[in-house]
Amino acid sequence: MKIGYYFFGEWGHLNKMLITTGLISLVISAIFFFIGGWEILTRPYAVGNSTYSIWCIFFLLVGIVLFLVDFCVHKICRDIATLLKEIEDNKSK
Repeated sequence: MKIGYYFFGEWGHLNKMLITTGLISLVISAIFFFIGGWEILTRPYAVGNSTYSIWCIFFLLVGIVLFLVDFCVHKICRDIATLLKEIEDNKSK
């Protein structure tokens, strides 16, 4: 049995969108980290603007969630393709 026999064309566009927005979110998180979020995140008693650290954590979590959603949808599409191929193999016997 050949895994990945069926192709989900819509998945390719969704995959690219999720990866791109996840990377953009991580870059924005890094920008907020280097602007001033590192002071509060690395030194708990530092005096500074906590807004940068809050935005840094927010965009970091958004990026992580987007990568997890991408992984889960990819796994679901692969499982569906495998099941469809197994059904086709069983019908042809």
